[in-house]
Amino acid sequence: MSTISPHRLVAVMSEAMQLLALLPDADEKLRHDSLEGETRFFAVLDDLAEEALAATKLVEMARERIKRLEARADSRRDIIKRMLATAEFSKIERPLFTGSISRRQELQEVATNEALPAAFIRSAPDKVLIAKTLRKGEDVPGYTLANKDDLTLTLRTA
Repeated sequence: MSTISPHRLVAVMSEAMQLLALLPDADEKLRHDSLEGETRFFAVLDDLAEEALAATKLVEMARERIKRLEARADSRRDIIKRMLATAEFSKIERPLFTGSISRRQELQEVATNEALPAAFIRSAPDKVLIAKTLRKGEDVPGYTLANKDDLTLTLRTA
């Protein structure tokens, strides 16, 4: 399999167009047989199809490899997260990376929004402002912050 050069493609198409110009009223079979016998049209067509199929196969293989690499990275990140949690480190600095784990807080609506002060309402409750207020330790009627069970790992490099 060799890559088809633009020069070769232009030459082959020129040959084919010149031949087809000589056969204006020919049926498909005659055009096919003429192109096959007198030009390199189908040889180039076959080469291009072979390249396209090979490239498609490489793309499929690359996608599978990407999935495997992503799974490996996720697995390693999970192990790191568990190791830091087991050793009770929330942050660690190493020569190659700084790692930290934390529990994400999730806003939970406790009751109805009827008791919610107007400052926390747009057309719907302003959950960003509510979360900020709760993180400051202030109360917001009807809402609390709850820790999610899953840990979040952050890895940073220099």
